[in-house]
Amino acid sequence: MNSLSRRKFVQTTIAAGAGGILLPKNMAKAAEAQTTDSLKGKKVLYVWGGWPGHEPEQSVDVFVPWMRSEGAEVEVSNSLDSYLDKDLMDSPELPGGTAD
Repeated sequence: MNSLSRRKFVQTTIAAGAGGILLPKNMAKAAEAQTTDSLKGKKVLYVWGGWPGHEPEQSVDVFVPWMRSEGAEVEVSNSLDSYLDKDLMDSPELPGGTAD
């Protein structure tokens, strides 16, 4: 991922977070009702990491509990080596995995 796309991702994430804080309560409740269990039955591999000072672990504390509350089974990894695990990547439970 190049620095421009990282910057865009960070900007979008911050904007989305600010939007969630600024939404009126009734709009937030309506949005929550529409997304309840939106990830039910999904399995997610959440890989995080980055350079010192970038604090990517904080994203784990925000997004993983949310995904779990939406019904997803989440596996968390702080290593890109997860992508080298052929059994994990071929798992039919993960998006893009293949069935045996």
